[in-house]
Amino acid sequence: MSLERLRRRRRFEARGASVALERDALNDDEAATLIEIVVCLATLLLSGLVGRASDEYRGRVAAFFTRLATPVPEEDKPVESPGFRRSLANLFAIVFAGVGVLYLVMSLPSIAQLSGRLAVVVGLLCLATAALLALYARKQATAGLVPG
Repeated sequence: MSLERLRRRRRFEARGASVALERDALNDDEAATLIEIVVCLATLLLSGLVGRASDEYRGRVAAFFTRLATPVPEEDKPVESPGFRRSLANLFAIVFAGVGVLYLVMSLPSIAQLSGRLAVVVGLLCLATAALLALYARKQATAGLVPG
């Protein structure tokens, strides 16, 4: 910060007013953000030029992408078991219930405001989703698809 800006800041602070920034000048945060963006873009652009890969590495990368582009035969495709699907439904039900409880607890201090009431609605929607997922998992288990 320049000496003149420091003097001006002290004068404003002595009068009890906030520091006024000129419209043309960058403040410290704006300058730091601009420098960070320029450095990140330069790093991104230069990283493609520095340290070029060897021919062996390029061959391995080409073979990898060729393998990715090859369709998987039906007999080699993995089969999703019903037990795994039930476990995922239970996991998501627990996570949604936890998030719903967190929304409800966090909304209590601001329940009189619109944001608090909206947080309660979101929390209740999360709890309803958790209940539906738990019912889905239970339905799978009781339908005989998954050993319980």
